[in-house]
Amino acid sequence: MSAGKGKKIKKFMVHSSYATKSSKYMQSALKDDWKEGQEKRVNPSDYEAETLEGYIDWLYTKDVTLVNAEKECISHEPSRSRGRQDSDCSFLHCLKLAKMYTLGDYLNDMRFCNAVIDAMVLMRDCYPGPDAVQWVWSKTMEGCPVRKHILERWAAILRHEDIAGYIKKHSSKLPKDFLIDLLTTVGADHRSDILRVATARRALKEKCKFNLHFDDSDKCS
Repeated sequence: MSAGKGKKIKKFMVHSSYATKSSKYMQSALKDDWKEGQEKRVNPSDYEAETLEGYIDWLYTKDVTLVNAEKECISHEPSRSRGRQDSDCSFLHCLKLAKMYTLGDYLNDMRFCNAVIDAMVLMRDCYPGPDAVQWVWSKTMEGCPVRKHILERWAAILRHEDIAGYIKKHSSKLPKDFLIDLLTTVGADHRSDILRVATARRALKEKCKFNLHFDDSDKCS
């Protein structure tokens, strides 16, 4: 197996018995009538080498490992405040886990996806920042469990924050579908706050445009 692009591509040797144990994609890809099976090589090119390395670690150990996460956190500029560093580390950890989950989804390995979700739940400081949100909403389908988890985390934390200000600050990175999902998740209490953000209003208006409305209570807005 290999991952990465250009000079950052990295190859890993994996026993076929491990690679095919829980991944339906690998079970099919390594058959002789597939190119990957003939070459005995699979390359999920959209992913970094460390994401694939985390998956391979799990194949052999059943532990979800954040490759290089602590090293990258330690390397932050010392001038930053401790609170900011903790926040950045939290974003980084969750982004790495988000990439690992979507790799598992790509490989159709639901056991790995479940293990990653468990790691997210247990890691209390794993806050899915805008980069993790953008990655997950671009790589997964509606109703995906990792989307539900991220929405619950945002809803729980943003109840105590300036939700409109935070979303406005990061609106360029937040997918429209996520904003609509968040509106649904937080309910009426914060609906008006979110709709103060122009990006959220436009997102809801575009979705509402083609809906059928039966009475005033059924309208999207």
